[in-house]
Amino acid sequence: MACSLDWVGLYLLHRQKSRKSQFTPYDRPLFDDVSWDIVYPTPEIPDVHFEHIHKQMNYEIHRFSFQSPMKSGDEINDRVQGNVYFHSSHSPVHVVVVHGWRMDQWEKINRLFLKPFNKSGFHMWQMILPFHFDRAYSTYSGEYMISANIERSVFSVRQAVTEIRALIRWIKQKKGEKVILVGVSLGGLITNLVATAEEYADAVISIMYANSLSYAVWHTPIGKYIKQDLQNNGVTYDMLKEYWKMLEPISQKPKIDRNRILFIAGRYNQYVHFEDVLALQQAWDIPNFLSYHCGHSVIIFHHKKSLKMCYLYTFITIEECIILLLLFVLLWIGGAIVLLIDRKNSASKWASSVAFVGGTGGLSVVIEENMLPYSASSTVVKLIIDLLSFICHYVTPYAFLMFSITYSGLISPIYQKRLAYILFIPILFMAIKYPIYPIYIVPYHIALWWVVPYILFGVCLLLFAYMKETHPILKRNRFFTNLVFIPPILFAVTTNYILRAFGNHDSWRYNTNIIIMSFIFFIVALFKYGLLHIRLNVHRLYWKQSMQSIFTGTAMLNHKLKNDINKLQLFCHTIEQYANERNDDDMLTNIQNMKSTIERLQLTLSDFQSKITIRSSEKKRENIAEIMEESILSLHPMLQQIQIQKNYDRPIVLYCDKQQLKEVFTNMIVNAIEAMPNGGTIKINFQENFRYYMIQISDTGTGIDKQTLPHIFEPFFTTKRNKSQNYGIGLAYCCYVVQQHGGFIEVESAKCGTTFSLKFPKYSFLK
Repeated sequence: MACSLDWVGLYLLHRQKSRKSQFTPYDRPLFDDVSWDIVYPTPEIPDVHFEHIHKQMNYEIHRFSFQSPMKSGDEINDRVQGNVYFHSSHSPVHVVVVHGWRMDQWEKINRLFLKPFNKSGFHMWQMILPFHFDRAYSTYSGEYMISANIERSVFSVRQAVTEIRALIRWIKQKKGEKVILVGVSLGGLITNLVATAEEYADAVISIMYANSLSYAVWHTPIGKYIKQDLQNNGVTYDMLKEYWKMLEPISQKPKIDRNRILFIAGRYNQYVHFEDVLALQQAWDIPNFLSYHCGHSVIIFHHKKSLKMCYLYTFITIEECIILLLLFVLLWIGGAIVLLIDRKNSASKWASSVAFVGGTGGLSVVIEENMLPYSASSTVVKLIIDLLSFICHYVTPYAFLMFSITYSGLISPIYQKRLAYILFIPILFMAIKYPIYPIYIVPYHIALWWVVPYILFGVCLLLFAYMKETHPILKRNRFFTNLVFIPPILFAVTTNYILRAFGNHDSWRYNTNIIIMSFIFFIVALFKYGLLHIRLNVHRLYWKQSMQSIFTGTAMLNHKLKNDINKLQLFCHTIEQYANERNDDDMLTNIQNMKSTIERLQLTLSDFQSKITIRSSEKKRENIAEIMEESILSLHPMLQQIQIQKNYDRPIVLYCDKQQLKEVFTNMIVNAIEAMPNGGTIKINFQENFRYYMIQISDTGTGIDKQTLPHIFEPFFTTKRNKSQNYGIGLAYCCYVVQQHGGFIEVESAKCGTTFSLKFPKYSFLK
């Protein structure tokens, strides 16, 4: 059935044929050893003219025309013409439909595409090929495009490709929207050639296309009269193949993403053999390939499914949408984690900004590809998309550089604030020179001049700060921070700017893989090693296990040492008796030194045991102000040069162990006193909100430096000079007790002092 319909179509096509020979002698191929860019040169943006015809369905129909970038010498043919259907929905998608060989009317094309495209809200452009329709001056439409005139056929194909490229570039510049090429039959061959030359096409749907014109002319019924004319003039198939080799898409790889190309072919096609189209599909490795059990003429029975596939492969797939949403969510989660943990640190603020503005890129693509086509107010949605894209493209490198400046610590804070304003100037320039409204275009070749230096300078700052760091813990911290930030930002600047400036506009899709890997590493490093001077611990579990291990281990060690000390005392007593009997004064002196050492060791063990002993918990409702007053009173001798400012305006009553909290407050106040050796002020403030009771203890000391701050709660970590009396247990013990009561401790420190905030959730103390 399919073959029979094709034969009927061929018969109707051959009813008209040229009455004269079209052959023109030739010496050698026109483009022997010439680059593809010369054969299909880049056109300038044309001056397109429109003539309104009428309104139909949801379309306003116009006739468009412009001068061909390549001149054939015929005035009628060199004026490109066609129809354009502008949809009332202001769709962001323009479909350029290219018809087949020797077509002379649009009815068939409209039956195939007009209603489905109208439903989808697409604008539709009907591009007339050279020497067809109104561009024909010969006996019938298309007579002079593909014929035995080998040289003219080559020029006609080149002219068609260049004209379509010019129209694509006009749409991109004037509208800033997507362009889909849909080619049927010879139009499919032309659009495939456009895909090898034009990087600005967003998708190509090639229906019943040919790969090799020479093959179609010589081996299929479509070209039997052309073949006869060529043979009459001594042309062989090898000669024709050599001369038309630059008309075969298989000679080059496509410039657009192969996932955005859809091939549709018929297995029983008499116009174009299936082997010919399959060769191109395999050479380009096109995954989106549909083959129907039909011929050239029966595509009309499958056009609805083809149009569904057209829409599917034009926009991002569901999998890509999920990945892009995941990219957006991961970046924003990472930024939120950093901001919530250390929101007052300027480096953390800029780090979270990098994640937030970088995530807007994925969000803009998801909105553009999946929401915009269905939006009733597409202008507003388009403006939002362009704003998100602007932020992603221009604010991300700025935020990264500011993060590098603040985190590296190589530039003083005064200059950091000035640089924040100075470095923002290129963004203002781009906003003024290339505004997001009415048409937003990213000039990658211009953006490269400042984006790449911003990124590279930021990377150099991070690397230099790492190499300069001497503290081993902080050096490790910087290493993992660099590992989280530097590879993704370098990859992004390559795919988002450099490759796009050179025409590869789909390389950004690979960003998702490295972002996902970096986020996983970010979470692992944040918990295990630390980033941005932040280290997350699962506090309750961590401190409970750590402190319990310390208590158990030290109790065993204390018991063992006490037994050994008792033995030493017994030995000393025996030796002392022996020395008295001998009246050995030197030995008695040594024995007294040994006894003094043993006594000091006993006192040290007793002191250490008292600091790490957890008393059995006896919880009841207690007034925290009274416990605080008892703690202050017990430290009265140490408060001679210290002023205490108390604010108990918010009375706090907790269900707690009074003795344990008293030890915590005492420890905190002692630490504050020791931080102010020349005197100062301790402020004690009670606060509450809808979730927490808060007890703040502040001092006016020298503060805790940023290298020490992440480690102050670690057991046995101390910076105090008298380490024989300070074991680094105090704050670890405080943290343990507070967590045993369901709370946690926050620390803020600067050069003017330190504030410890003890937060207890209200619900934990409702008895």
